[in-house]
Amino acid sequence: MQAMLKSALKRVLPAAVWNQARLWQYKRTISRFPERNVRHSYNGFTFDVWISDPTAESWEDLDIPPLEEIAFLGKRRLKPGARVFDIGAHQCVIAMILAKTVSPGGGGGRSSRLWPILITREWANVTAFPTGSTI
Repeated sequence: MQAMLKSALKRVLPAAVWNQARLWQYKRTISRFPERNVRHSYNGFTFDVWISDPTAESWEDLDIPPLEEIAFLGKRRLKPGARVFDIGAHQCVIAMILAKTVSPGGGGGRSSRLWPILITREWANVTAFPTGSTI
């Protein structure tokens, strides 16, 4: 029933009105989401991750086994000291995995090559970790 109503409204409402309704619903969902910190194993590394929205919950609130992509890159150019940049780093988990992978010694510590950029739910609040930040 809800899907039928949604489909009918989408057909009859002007696109601008439909988009505003979707934006309102998204903002409402985000404002009611119970934010929390979780600790999981991601690609063999343990990280604390801030879960701030339903997307983060579905993507990051679980243990992630070793990723084939990281292993593939590790056989080529993803070595300690390599330069990496993660564009679109939602909760920054892949960026943190890459930072641990390219850190001297391959096990973590300080990474001078990674600049993850975090965009919070306010969209305008952007934080960049400068070179030399501890990840």
